[in-house]
Amino acid sequence: MTLIKELSQAEVKRRRIQKSNLEMKLAKMLRDFENKFMTAYTNYHWDQLEDLEEELMIVDAESREAAAEKYTDVITRGDLGQSAPYDNGRYGNSYQKFSDRQREEWLNTPVSKWTIMGEWDKLNATRIMIGRESLTKFKFMTEANKGWIQRFDKLVLRVLSEAKSTEKMTLSTARARGSELEILIQQETQEFHCRFIWVDGHLVAPHHRFIVTTRKIK
Repeated sequence: MTLIKELSQAEVKRRRIQKSNLEMKLAKMLRDFENKFMTAYTNYHWDQLEDLEEELMIVDAESREAAAEKYTDVITRGDLGQSAPYDNGRYGNSYQKFSDRQREEWLNTPVSKWTIMGEWDKLNATRIMIGRESLTKFKFMTEANKGWIQRFDKLVLRVLSEAKSTEKMTLSTARARGSELEILIQQETQEFHCRFIWVDGHLVAPHHRFIVTTRKIK
């Protein structure tokens, strides 16, 4: 029992060292890719925040009460960017669709003072976040880092689960083009082709995917 326990502890220590070694090597090779992701993620969410402030300026006032007094019976559902419903209720086995006139009337209906005050609260909260730029960007950076660590750890564990050991393991950049990076991890009998794919755009937050393909070497 004692021998088995000691071997188990020794194995755990060995695996921990192997994991640490692989993490250090991969992290160094992914440094530029990681920095690009962290910066792009933070900038994207900051831009979204500034766009939101601009949209909410429609209820700008000194206070929520002042906004309600100023904009009640003035601002409509359409002004707030709300979407008119497609139907107005179920009748039997079907739905009664809104006519174009009904949809127009719905969009032109003034919103309540409670809705206006709610929108003003959003504007105020957004301005506070923008006013604390460093703290807000740090929050976005922290979110990006959390996602990066989870994916990175999953990648390392995937390689270790099949490699069983990091002995005689070499890492090299197979290809780096545009927003993609490929790293080749090789051993005597197998290799791991790791692809790091960057996904970016105006409609979705920047993110990335790690794809690992294992090949046997004859």
